[in-house]
Amino acid sequence: MEVPTSSTAKRKQREVVVLSDDDNDKEDGAVANLLVPKKTETENCDGDDLTHLLNDKDNDIIVNQPVPKKAKTNDIGGDDLTYLLNDKDDDIIAKQPVPKKAQTNDSGKDDLTHLLNDDDDDLAFYGISAQEDVTSKVSSSEAPPQEGSKEFTVLSWNIDGLEDEYLMERFQGALKDILKKLPTIVMLQEVVQQTFLSLFILFPLYVIRTLEHDGYFNVIMFLKKPHVKVIGELEGWHFYSSQMDRHCLLQKLYIHGKPVTVMTSHLESLKECAAERQKQLKQCFETITDSPSDTNFIFAGDLNMRAEDLRQIGGIPPKITDAWETAGEDPNSKFTWDLELNDNKKFGGNRKPRARFDRMYFKRAQSNPMQCIGFELIGLERLSCGMFPSDHFGILSKFILPDD
Repeated sequence: MEVPTSSTAKRKQREVVVLSDDDNDKEDGAVANLLVPKKTETENCDGDDLTHLLNDKDNDIIVNQPVPKKAKTNDIGGDDLTYLLNDKDDDIIAKQPVPKKAQTNDSGKDDLTHLLNDDDDDLAFYGISAQEDVTSKVSSSEAPPQEGSKEFTVLSWNIDGLEDEYLMERFQGALKDILKKLPTIVMLQEVVQQTFLSLFILFPLYVIRTLEHDGYFNVIMFLKKPHVKVIGELEGWHFYSSQMDRHCLLQKLYIHGKPVTVMTSHLESLKECAAERQKQLKQCFETITDSPSDTNFIFAGDLNMRAEDLRQIGGIPPKITDAWETAGEDPNSKFTWDLELNDNKKFGGNRKPRARFDRMYFKRAQSNPMQCIGFELIGLERLSCGMFPSDHFGILSKFILPDD
């Protein structure tokens, strides 16, 4: 067995092995211990309302946190603590900026350029301060695409939070790609605590939902727009026979008044874990099949898929469709883990495997069925640190709902 070498010696709990398959040769895997999940919500409607955190009024939030110094002694020998009430800058050295609301330009649309500005104190606070000026590079052609009246977009991306090398620099690159596209729904895998905290720079724009625990986990985000309404509780469950603590998230919502359900997961890694992965995949397909017939359903994630996995479970069930295939099977957007284009992971010798690990499946509602009208990869640009945002490319699909 040939084992690849990472570009850093600090790799934790990670193993990449050589595989042999039709179009998927290799994969990366990760094992981590997760605690029992607790639900964490940041919403603009139900549940915890954190919008007060976006208010600049001093009585809403204290942003200056003094760092205690060793108590001084006054002339009579007692502790003099009056300096802690002093407003001098050298007494208060930990300043935490409050996230800003999305600015609105003259056209009435959200102006997000301030979130891409490297001089913005908010970026520095969230640990994603940039090394280069991004606003000058966001041209009109790179602006978030305008959706039609019934169009919406869905992004799924394994952001490789288990790789320590340039973690925050890479995640910063991922955030910028998300801001450029502004997908309606964002589903992330391999999120870790450090990157999860940084996600809250997007709080003015997105409802952020996850199961909170240690290790690595999945996150779903929903664009805060009038035509997007998240309903009910976030649903989640572990695959209890998983050796890697893999789990699934499911959320119901309305888009343009039509019911839609989205689900994401990171299925079992490694070729030798094929039986468990196939079991997980079959369970996910059954969840889609059993969903209400009047609801459009989208399932996406790092599924670690191989052609053999589908063959072993009898193929894609009826009424479930592969988004990449539906959008035309563009060979340029086929491989989501591609060492010919992405060298974040390195193998010994000249082997450069390519795989379609990340996939998006959907089921159309019997009434008001949606259509998939586009599929592309994101995260294709090398960053100034010399790496790509992730060893996986993100998959971005565009859907359209029928007119009433």
